[in-house]
Amino acid sequence: MRKQRHTAALLVGAALALAGAGAAAQGRSGGLGGAAATVEDLAAGSPRTYLDLSATAGLDVAFDSNVYNGRGPDEVTRVSPRLALRYHDRANELKLSYDLGWWTYAVGKADPSLNHRAIASWNGQLSRRLAVYLADEFIRAEDPGFLSRSGVVAPQTGITDNTLDALASYRLFRRFDLVGGYSYRVTFFDEQPPGRAPLYDGTQHDIQGAGVYKVTRTDELRLGHRVQYFTAEGNDLAVTNSPGVGWRHQFRRDLELRGEVGPVAYSALGAATANGWTWRGAAVFRYYTPSWRAALSYTHDLIGGTGAATVLWGDFAYAQVGYHLNDRLDIHGGFGVFANGLAPSGATLYDGFNVDAIADVRLFANLRAAAYYSFRWQEAAAAAPLEPVTRNIVGVRLFAVFGAEARPPRREVHP
Repeated sequence: MRKQRHTAALLVGAALALAGAGAAAQGRSGGLGGAAATVEDLAAGSPRTYLDLSATAGLDVAFDSNVYNGRGPDEVTRVSPRLALRYHDRANELKLSYDLGWWTYAVGKADPSLNHRAIASWNGQLSRRLAVYLADEFIRAEDPGFLSRSGVVAPQTGITDNTLDALASYRLFRRFDLVGGYSYRVTFFDEQPPGRAPLYDGTQHDIQGAGVYKVTRTDELRLGHRVQYFTAEGNDLAVTNSPGVGWRHQFRRDLELRGEVGPVAYSALGAATANGWTWRGAAVFRYYTPSWRAALSYTHDLIGGTGAATVLWGDFAYAQVGYHLNDRLDIHGGFGVFANGLAPSGATLYDGFNVDAIADVRLFANLRAAAYYSFRWQEAAAAAPLEPVTRNIVGVRLFAVFGAEARPPRREVHP
């Protein structure tokens, strides 16, 4: 049982290495989001088999100081239904969810917008030695009000984004595992408003493999290598090669520190940038109990699919904390700072920070209410093609929940 739990835990580490600690902690929820305890149950061979179905209908009213990140203030009404399915048996867990957001603007700063988010994920313990994880997240945001990707400038137009993750872990010896993963991200941007600089569609491929050695019951050493490939508008941009070393320490069952660092050889395939060297690093310090959850994370890495005509370096740090009270109240807050510039190590083009807070309370068995606030500020250097952005969103939400998700939300901080 312990061996299988450790195999599944390695998938969490592989997801951290592929996504970057900052991105994972901030919430690529289509990855291992919200499933830490479930992965342990799966790996332990839990005999439970069940199928959960959920449906949610929500209504928001919010003040938005800058709709579409550039059109000024408006009052926004959001209708947001959600459907979710979860299947679990001794060796598999399947999750499917779809969220729809129909946004209308009282003053008419923009036409009504449709926003979609669909997530599918599968955890499989194929044998005592082999565990796999597959996930895909699709986002279509006509108004990118709540999009926040680590180290990336907020767009001022619609965006279509898809991320695919595939991970595997194989127990070779009692203390040694082989892990591998592939991540693919493709991003498309709508046309910018007249007079604004264009945005470029792009892709990013990450392939990596590693060996993980369990040094003690609480420590793991990771040695691996990663290859990246970037494109923009169908044109080759760059290839990178990066060895890396990582460490994970489990202070207690509810407290862990993990990180990875390594040099990056950057090979330009076009004329936009030159060859060079840089570095990558990711770390997350995570605490989780039935009532409290918190995380502090930092990422420095190369990123694509940002709307830029070339690869960018990105820095991102994020701190978040949440509290859950007696199945009735859930409070969450987060603060992040970011900066980016031209790869491999050019001057800073953009920097900024974001703040998020939400309080969620259960009114009745199937009825919940929430109040939330989101702030985004980004500054552009003189040479940057895009403009600065400041956006405040403050609102209230009433939503009815039926099925398995009628239980109070558990916004776990993802490793």
